Amino acid sequence: MKKHRIASLAIAGLTSVAVAITPVAVPDNSVLSAAVAQAQEQTVSFTSGPGEIKLGQNATFTVSVPNSTGGSVQFFLDNVPQGGPVKISNDTASVRISPKSYLNHTVTARYVDADGFNPRADVTRDFNTPMDLPPMLQGSGRDDTDDIYRSKVNGQERTVSSPLIVQPGQDVTLWANMVVNRGNWTISGTRIYELGINPPVGAEFKSARRIDSGANEVTTRGTADGTATKTGRDSGSAWGTSGNPRVNPGYFGINVTDLYFNRDMQIEGAFRAPEAPGVYVPQFGYYKFYNKTNHYLRRMDNAAFRVVAPKLPDRNVRGASIVKLVENQEFLQREPGTLTAEVTPADVKGTVVFKHNGEEIASAPVENGKAVAENVTFDEAGHLPITVEFTSTTEGASNAMGAGSVNVKAVAVPTTLKLDVPAEAEIDESVKLTATVDPVAEGTVEFFDRDTSLGEQPVDNGTATLDHTFTDAGERTIKAVFTPTDAEKFEASEATASLTVKEKPTPEPEPEEPTTEPTEPEDPTTEPTEPTEPEDPTTEPSPEPSPEPEEPTTEPTTEPTPEPSPEPEDPTTEPTPEPEEPEEPTPDNETYEPEAKKDLSEIDAKDGVPAPLDFVDNADELPGGTAYEWKKKPDLNKTGDQDLVIEVTYPDGTKDELKITVPVKARPTQEPTPTTPTTTTQAPPTKEPEPDKGSSGSSEKDDEGGSSQSTALKVVLGILFSLLGLGGGFALWQAFMGGSR
Repeated sequence: MKKHRIASLAIAGLTSVAVAITPVAVPDNSVLSAAVAQAQEQTVSFTSGPGEIKLGQNATFTVSVPNSTGGSVQFFLDNVPQGGPVKISNDTASVRISPKSYLNHTVTARYVDADGFNPRADVTRDFNTPMDLPPMLQGSGRDDTDDIYRSKVNGQERTVSSPLIVQPGQDVTLWANMVVNRGNWTISGTRIYELGINPPVGAEFKSARRIDSGANEVTTRGTADGTATKTGRDSGSAWGTSGNPRVNPGYFGINVTDLYFNRDMQIEGAFRAPEAPGVYVPQFGYYKFYNKTNHYLRRMDNAAFRVVAPKLPDRNVRGASIVKLVENQEFLQREPGTLTAEVTPADVKGTVVFKHNGEEIASAPVENGKAVAENVTFDEAGHLPITVEFTSTTEGASNAMGAGSVNVKAVAVPTTLKLDVPAEAEIDESVKLTATVDPVAEGTVEFFDRDTSLGEQPVDNGTATLDHTFTDAGERTIKAVFTPTDAEKFEASEATASLTVKEKPTPEPEPEEPTTEPTEPEDPTTEPTEPTEPEDPTTEPSPEPSPEPEEPTTEPTTEPTPEPSPEPEDPTTEPTPEPEEPEEPTPDNETYEPEAKKDLSEIDAKDGVPAPLDFVDNADELPGGTAYEWKKKPDLNKTGDQDLVIEVTYPDGTKDELKITVPVKARPTQEPTPTTPTTTTQAPPTKEPEPDKGSSGSSEKDDEGGSSQSTALKVVLGILFSLLGLGGGFALWQAFMGGSR
């Protein structure tokens, strides 16, 4: 079975509807028999007919009836036959329609074959008759005054928009009331001569009476030509003559002979309702005034009634074959399904054609009373109307038509989400995350770092972007989740991507510093030319022996004995290894580690930002000239524990960071904030070497970054200087001083 799809077709004046589109294919003669092909050309349809016809006018309606040899068409107006069947000529038939009531009407065309059966489905066309009855009609005499008029039907006030519902030929009672303005009949000379009711065309007069008095004699009656006959006083009524309004045959009038000046006049008339369906509005007729009299017909707006349409006669179907669509069939939008119809009697053979909006969507042979069409697909969701046409191939069994609907459930369109992120990023670097939805759909995309939401962004033309900065290094799994605005039209989707966040690279100017330091030992040959350099160490030991007289006794016994033997042997080679030592110095930030004080006191905003050095516990162990600066200083406008960062800069330019958590007490709003330097440079300490460490246990580094050499060592050097002579002693002194630096 072929696969059929439903496409959308916009028709002028109507909403978009689904239309079946059958792909072009080679005919399958095993399925589409000649009888089926003929059935496709047996649909009755209107080819002409107006959408509006005014009351009293007529118009022509024409239908096309293909393959109609010897047949005719019976036309109905609001289910009432319009004459007898009209013979078909050249596959068409026409009828002239003249409405007798207002508002909506329906014309029905029914095909009648040569044997009097109705094998084809009825077709209909609607039109409207506008409510154009004037509020008042009058003759050429005086204009009416501001008297008060009221009306009712069957004791109720009913309007055109909400008419009283009656059956064809049902009795109705119309009531009219005139309240004359007192000034009119006392000053203007108003006199009432006749009161009456003009019913709609087709209504039959039954009786009439005056309610406000006993004068009930009907003296005036309408005629078929629009005039009226009158008996008794003032005979020879002017209705329909001399420019006065015309009345319908059902009109009645009662002479006012008892009291011309009665202020409140009421009349009532009983009528048999018309047979033709539709909305009707009667008129109140009266004849009044003493001078320049006139005839008036005033519309009774509160006495409207509707005659309902009778039941349309059943079709005469040959062989009693019946075809109908199986009820409650459901499909999923854009997914193939099975469409089934039932045919009775179950033993008939033939083919069922399934149609949607007049276009074939599938066909199937009848087997055991059922026609099953497979692979039927609907692109539009909702309750879709389906017609079924059965063409019999069994002798004596008639063709048949039926109708029903199927429910097509909407299915959301799947979406695909693509996530674009860079492969690598650095800490504190802004990263753009981009998600693309396919197909383009409205909604939002939420971005995640594993299970932590990074934020939600709207989708604009299929794309959502988010800029995010990562503060920690490591491997990241980024996920994007798309949520559609209309979940019935589009499905949600998600995507993931990997991102590596790296630490920022260490600044690279530090390795350049050691290259400048070796310049001092690279020129050892020039140093001895200066007499002042070797003389300095001789002066330094002279004051030293006074505080440490006993230390040199142990030093020269251990150090001078090994030192003289290598020193004089290679005096010329010592300068060559000396420059190599400073080429690989250990950076200060790898040698030292700043430590925070264990008990950190609270920072009071009224005292200002404290010096960062106040929070370093081992500053005296760090080299002299080390600088301390707030990298993240306390916020004096917030109270509570704050995470702070102190940047420690060593004399060689390398840096460390000291992270601390300190309680902060915010400043009062009225107090000015005292200013305190946020950078502190550590001054060289004046700490004396501890005597209990001995000559070999001196402090590792003083505040100026140089070695704290003992006095004994300096004395020994002085002795060696004198023993080795000026050149050798100076070289040894220079090596010692370079090592101490």
